[in-house]
Amino acid sequence: MFGFNRAEANINPDNAIHNFREIKKFTNNAKIICVIKADAYGHGAVVLGSLFESLGADILAVACLEEALNLRRGGCHSPILILGSTPPDATDELIRNDIMQSVASKEYAMALNDAAKKFDNKLHIHIKLDTGMSRLGLYAHEGSENTAADDVAEICSLSNLIPDGIFTHFSEAESPDTSFTDKQFSSFMTVVNILKEEKNITFEFCHCANSAAVVNYKRAHLNCVRPGLILYGYSPTGNAIPGLDLKPVMTLKCRIADVRFVKAGDFLSYNRNFRAERDMKVAVLGFGYADGLPRALSGCGVVLVGGKRCPILGNVCMDLTLVDVSEVPDVSAFDEAVIFGSSGDNFLSPDELAKLSGTISYELLTSVSKRVLRTYPNALT
Repeated sequence: MFGFNRAEANINPDNAIHNFREIKKFTNNAKIICVIKADAYGHGAVVLGSLFESLGADILAVACLEEALNLRRGGCHSPILILGSTPPDATDELIRNDIMQSVASKEYAMALNDAAKKFDNKLHIHIKLDTGMSRLGLYAHEGSENTAADDVAEICSLSNLIPDGIFTHFSEAESPDTSFTDKQFSSFMTVVNILKEEKNITFEFCHCANSAAVVNYKRAHLNCVRPGLILYGYSPTGNAIPGLDLKPVMTLKCRIADVRFVKAGDFLSYNRNFRAERDMKVAVLGFGYADGLPRALSGCGVVLVGGKRCPILGNVCMDLTLVDVSEVPDVSAFDEAVIFGSSGDNFLSPDELAKLSGTISYELLTSVSKRVLRTYPNALT
């Protein structure tokens, strides 16, 4: 049982250590870029970043400058890569804090180069190729590889940029149908090989394996992988992964605010969309959609109380949720309810809740609110 808090996300560092080491083994000791954007998928970026740093992570990857600066303020010293874009007028901030910037166009590279020149300094970069995601990156779809290679070479010639890496992002590497991933990987490797063989340009970091590709597409491991979700113990496919033993890092739980008895015919929660067909024992959880429980779980989700699966009744509210605990003996106010994680012999995964609410585990994890306290062993705080 946890302390005096209404809700907690308990983070197990031993499981995070286990997952990191499992990924190292699974990828034949490839370099690892640990993706800890979105506050390490809700787990706490500074704490997890420091942990992965101590384990030998080669780079910590984030989405934006503020996330990178948060790591520096928190004492992380590892190389940091921003996967998104940063305004060129913040180039000095990138350089002073030793932060690498992704570059997704020739024009952007030139703007960063000009800004770095003003500060008489150099900026480390990773060049991103768009091989089919059509989101960010130099256009390198099938048939455009030579032009992309020329653009990369031009970027590499800029005097105040240091190109440490080149990468792309797969659109659907979690799919058992690898045909589109094959096309993306082929385009990426074509550009990389043109640069190496015709222009004598190579990179320290060559990466395109996100969590899904680490699991499903081993050809793309190359010399460096870029795991995110699997670091935190969850499969991108929702299925067990042969040869990769993952352990969930977070258990999300709350206190029961009250236990009530309702009679057959009573309406529950907002909008009267649930009416009791029998007398019921109902627990009022101190947890709602403002804490990260999707409202889409109204009337279809479950939580764990006393090791038993208890259905959500009626609409999930902002701060409270009603669940049926008629089959749970001796339950009372301020007992523990598990939103996802283990309770007794039962386990409820974010994947299951995500499917019930029509989303993905990534969204569920990153939606855990800031008002839910993250707790860690004393050694990590």
